[in-house]
Amino acid sequence: KEKNIALLGDTDQAIYGFRGSSPDNLKRLAEYFGAAILHLDTNYRSTQTIVNAGKSLIDHNSYLFEEKHPTTKNEKGSDVYHVIYKDQNQEATRTAHMIDAFTNMEDKDGNKMQYSDIAVLVRASYLTRIFEDAFIKYNIPYTIVSGHSFYDRLEIKDIVSYLKYIYNPRDFVSLSRII
Repeated sequence: KEKNIALLGDTDQAIYGFRGSSPDNLKRLAEYFGAAILHLDTNYRSTQTIVNAGKSLIDHNSYLFEEKHPTTKNEKGSDVYHVIYKDQNQEATRTAHMIDAFTNMEDKDGNKMQYSDIAVLVRASYLTRIFEDAFIKYNIPYTIVSGHSFYDRLEIKDIVSYLKYIYNPRDFVSLSRII
């Protein structure tokens, strides 16, 4: 009645279609309540290259709510690479190889990329273990943000303790964990 409702959404990120979400929902709600649509087109985090890459993907959506013109005041940034892998094991292994290559080659000024300059975004939490295994194998230091390392889970530590103790009955640290 007072038209004091506010909604925030992105019509191009209706990833919950299996729950009934649709890009059209926001449009219908705005029409139903007579709401004004305000566009938040400025991206404050990403480089222009990332913003352009995102827009080029969105432009191929089968349903476009409306034309968007995202911008940023950030610099151009590095190029975006798109790679397709046959499975998650190949993805993790080749990602580790790329990180190894990036941290071992010098740019034109003789500087090397640091591990802290690199982030790997994983599309599902169950994949973290595969990446952890690859990073351990290639001695790549890593930190998991917003989640738990597979090897830090209590049940995994317990199982590893059993295996260590079976292998070495004098491993009293593992025995104390089992007990």
